[in-house]
Amino acid sequence: MAGLLNDLHTTARSLRRTPGFTVVALLTVALAVGINSAIFSVIDGVLLRPLPYQEPDRLVRLYNPPPEEGLTVVPGTFSPQDFDDLEREATSFQQLATYFIDELPIVGGEVPQEVPAAYVSGDFFSTLGTNADLGRGLVAGDGARRQGKPFFTRPSDS
Repeated sequence: MAGLLNDLHTTARSLRRTPGFTVVALLTVALAVGINSAIFSVIDGVLLRPLPYQEPDRLVRLYNPPPEEGLTVVPGTFSPQDFDDLEREATSFQQLATYFIDELPIVGGEVPQEVPAAYVSGDFFSTLGTNADLGRGLVAGDGARRQGKPFFTRPSDS
């Protein structure tokens, strides 16, 4: 133990004599620890932890093949009629839900802003196995369709 204390005393005296080297060494070690922590946090969050859904290994995302040239359909999406057919005829899936990501304008300030948003079917969150933190979540009736197009209603406050 006395040898360790002697070594620490000698190291401290040596670092006090060269303050420039000491600052650079400490900054290098701090930067290396910070970068290592950041990299591990990303790898842990993206690769090591499972998705925050019930049974994430059973989730599947379906894509539609790219449309023929000249059609005005977003690649990879399903028309409401195709989704209805898939929902009715697909027996390999326990439950199906649909979503569409878009940007919506928010008006009210001096300059309107576009914010990311998603239109989801009423059974979207139950398919993922998640619940609303506050209030009531969506139910299948909230994703009703009008004239073959998705129709999304805002839940009533009652």
